[in-house]
Amino acid sequence: VVAVDTPDAGEQPPTLTPEPASAPPWPHRDPAGPATASAVAPVLEAIRELSAAMDHYRHAFGTAHELGTAEITALTHLLTVEHTTAGRLAARTNLTPGSVTALMDRLERRGYLTRTRPPTNRRTLLIELTDTGRRLAHSMYTPLLPLLETAAADPKAPDPGRMAHCLDQIAELIDHLASTPPTT
Repeated sequence: VVAVDTPDAGEQPPTLTPEPASAPPWPHRDPAGPATASAVAPVLEAIRELSAAMDHYRHAFGTAHELGTAEITALTHLLTVEHTTAGRLAARTNLTPGSVTALMDRLERRGYLTRTRPPTNRRTLLIELTDTGRRLAHSMYTPLLPLLETAAADPKAPDPGRMAHCLDQIAELIDHLASTPPTT
């Protein structure tokens, strides 16, 4: 990252001045003032913090229930969509078709999901949570409810409906970003 000194009329051309190495390459929250690069920079920082906290929490939950990251992702996805196909589950968990088959085998053996073929399309395999799997997936998020209620009770907190709407939009945009190949 560099800063450009712009000349006044008749002065030498601009020179590039390196910024200190300690400056992060992204906007950051400054406790003493507003965001350094954008009004939404604090939101970006909060998303990073939330993502790290959820990763830590999901890892702890998975460890307590002897589940890996891919299993937790699969359970969460199935809780959200009700049922899916193996291909969609492979895409959501970032696994190969063979690996997602092994994942489904493990979750099915533990009684967390079922695989069925609908009578209208015998080529399709639908995957859905069992009642046990649904209870387990819900139990990961149930402890968050009192925390959210406490946060929502803060007079400075936005309306929970508006906050949920914003989070849904952010999640949709991030999913879109994840499905779009990066450009360099």
